[in-house]
Amino acid sequence: MKKILFSLAAVFIACISWAQNDDPFRTGENSGSLKVQEESNQPFETTVQRKKTQKPEETPKEEEKPGVTVNNPSKDLKVEFVSCIGNRAAQTFELTIKVTNFQVNQQIYLNSLLAYDNQGDENYAYGKSWEGLTDVTVKQVFAFRNKVLPAKVDKLSVIKLPFAKFGSVEFRNVSIDWK
Repeated sequence: MKKILFSLAAVFIACISWAQNDDPFRTGENSGSLKVQEESNQPFETTVQRKKTQKPEETPKEEEKPGVTVNNPSKDLKVEFVSCIGNRAAQTFELTIKVTNFQVNQQIYLNSLLAYDNQGDENYAYGKSWEGLTDVTVKQVFAFRNKVLPAKVDKLSVIKLPFAKFGSVEFRNVSIDWK
């Protein structure tokens, strides 16, 4: 009886190991890596996950724009500085940015923005929320309404953009283009 059970166990183990060796997803001899088979009808989430796992060619933490340093700590969100334009008559300025979401569609919340000028004064703008579609760049404009004297303030030391899910993005050495 023991010989029969031992023989059946040996045959069963041989069959299982033989099936694993002929697995079409395996690459190489006794390899644990899997082949990815491309299908034309893949769901949207699979495509987004594949894009997230691929390393983008050009996504440094620090980007250099003309005189502006951008600190973008999140890999799921890209924030670009576009312009900072001041209105001499109203003594206010507006910040224009571009935001690209790399995650599957989700709501993006940006709390109140803070800006510190070269005089050390604090300025603020109200935040916004919007629907962040995957790989779509959205342009946003934020109005800072504190009175700023154009004769004294020509540059902002830092602008802090506190995103709810992605952390804070900072722009440093931002020049105000007064018009």
